[in-house]
Amino acid sequence: MDEFDMGELGMGERYYHLTESAVDRVVTPERGNYALGFLRDDGFVPRWVGRSTNLRGRLKDHVDEGHPLFKFRYVGPERESFDIECANYHAFKKQLVNRVHPRRPKGQRWPCPLVGCRDW
Repeated sequence: MDEFDMGELGMGERYYHLTESAVDRVVTPERGNYALGFLRDDGFVPRWVGRSTNLRGRLKDHVDEGHPLFKFRYVGPERESFDIECANYHAFKKQLVNRVHPRRPKGQRWPCPLVGCRDW
């Protein structure tokens, strides 16, 4: 049996089915972070974490990729979104399908918020 971490993503308890109609119904085209995954036991298991300046559009890009559920949160500044994605990437790295460290936004040289990160 596979072992998965169902820790905290900072996106609350609610999750949604990843369909275009659900995304249109609950997500606006704002900046934020998201997680794609599935349910196991009594928790959401993240398999992909990301960020976007247009959550609605980005989540629609993921429809039909094999992730049945999603969670999300809106954020303000671009730096906050980057830091959240990095934190979630490191927290769930062993079980994620996306194995590449989050990229910095163009023109930024921000460090990863995880001290000592060498995943660049």
